[in-house]
Amino acid sequence: MPSSTALACARELLATEKTYAAGLKCFLDNFVYKLPKADAAVDRMSRNINGVLTVHESLGLANDKLAAQIVQEPCTAIVAVAESISKADFVQPYATCINDLETMEREVARLRKGRLHGDIAALERNLPLQSVSAYLIMPVQRIPRLIMMMATIEKGLTTDDICEHPDVKSQVDHALQSLSDCASLLNEAKRSKEIHDLLTSVVENSPDIQFNPLAGRRLLKHSGVQRDHKRSGLTAPTASHCLLFDDRVCVVNRKFQLKSDVVLAGTNVTVTQYDSPPGRHHTWRYGLMFQQGTSRPKSPLSGLRQRLSPRGAAESDDQVAILFETDAERSEWIAIVRSQLHLTVLEPGRSSTPSDGDSLSRHSIISNDSNCDEPVPRSDSVVVLSVPIWRPEPHDETCGKHVVSEPLQVISPAIAFVHWSVQVSIVPPDTVDVHSGLKAFEEWVCGGDHGMTVILFNTLVRTDEPPVIDISVIAIVKPSAGHSSRDIIAPTLATQFEKFITSCHPAAQPSYLTLCPINIPA
Repeated sequence: MPSSTALACARELLATEKTYAAGLKCFLDNFVYKLPKADAAVDRMSRNINGVLTVHESLGLANDKLAAQIVQEPCTAIVAVAESISKADFVQPYATCINDLETMEREVARLRKGRLHGDIAALERNLPLQSVSAYLIMPVQRIPRLIMMMATIEKGLTTDDICEHPDVKSQVDHALQSLSDCASLLNEAKRSKEIHDLLTSVVENSPDIQFNPLAGRRLLKHSGVQRDHKRSGLTAPTASHCLLFDDRVCVVNRKFQLKSDVVLAGTNVTVTQYDSPPGRHHTWRYGLMFQQGTSRPKSPLSGLRQRLSPRGAAESDDQVAILFETDAERSEWIAIVRSQLHLTVLEPGRSSTPSDGDSLSRHSIISNDSNCDEPVPRSDSVVVLSVPIWRPEPHDETCGKHVVSEPLQVISPAIAFVHWSVQVSIVPPDTVDVHSGLKAFEEWVCGGDHGMTVILFNTLVRTDEPPVIDISVIAIVKPSAGHSSRDIIAPTLATQFEKFITSCHPAAQPSYLTLCPINIPA
């Protein structure tokens, strides 16, 4: 015989099933059916409750015969209960009823405030539970209670029960699995409804939206974030909601108004993670930035036309910068970006708290820093290059040339990331020279056949003392026939960069050069 706890739970399951069905029928007869039948909300409520009630009436558990059998032949009765639960189709009626819960409560509140106020109040007073919400919430609670009671019954089965009734354990397990699957499907349906409501709110509150989030795209991830005020032109981090689709990323405010979005299609997409420096809003400091380029990389002259603008430049239409409260949540987003969108996420290089002027870098940077102790990995498939760069001689006011050979790994084909940080003394008379030098360098890098295809070329003018121009180049390097990677990259980039430095200002000082290969999967 099952344990006393299992028997008590089986009796409770039958008793509550009878009470549950009677409660739903009482709510329909004494409240729903007495409301105006022409009202669409009343008709919807009637269909939802009736659907749930029909399922439970078909179970056949609310009868006195089965309640008596649970005392005389408990294992036989438990098998009958388990079989009935396994065959029941809970998902469709329960999903409709649970997803419409808020709508039904809202409609009852609307009727209560209208001309039927007195009738609604009188009907509620005649209900045994004296609350409409108490009846509407009953289907939400029923499946979890059934799971709990069936799990208790399963634990209470003894070895003698299983020997006497070999199918009792399998039938209870099957019923428990069916209820668990039902709960999972109900949760999934509820999440889908919530997502649909969220996207509908975005469409309704963003009249100028240029795309339809409800058609032709999948929502991969969404969560509450803060817009990075330093990169978005705001006075402080702003509570927002970020939506990651399979083709774009969007940020909406608390009123579900679209504030910015970035199309993630094409090759000119850059995703960068960074850590915001500690401050007053230090709890939200794990950043992720999405940037979309155009068919031709953005001109570096746009930064110089603004002269020496402050670091917190306003967020453009092709950039989204968001902050997460925890690194774990950001890691979840990065995993989806990599696995679902197949985008490379660039990471902070040498500093864990990069400034707003820091350009893109990656954790596997090979730097010319003499203090870098990390060994350069080598293998037969890796071509190691020596790239000459120009450093000022120590204590040399004329800033003469000093060529240093630095290692660079390039696996052919590969994406090479190049970053220069150049200190220049920019004064109004020098502006023309800087413009011409940058323009010539950009035209040379982005045009022509140099054994590489540039997918991003960008500059940023930082208001340091002296001012600093950051130049970032990301290119696909593919050596041509008869030429090695050394022949293509080493002389060309270094020589042209030297011309750019010379054209900027005689006292220009290149701070550092980093080169990082990113393998392209075969």
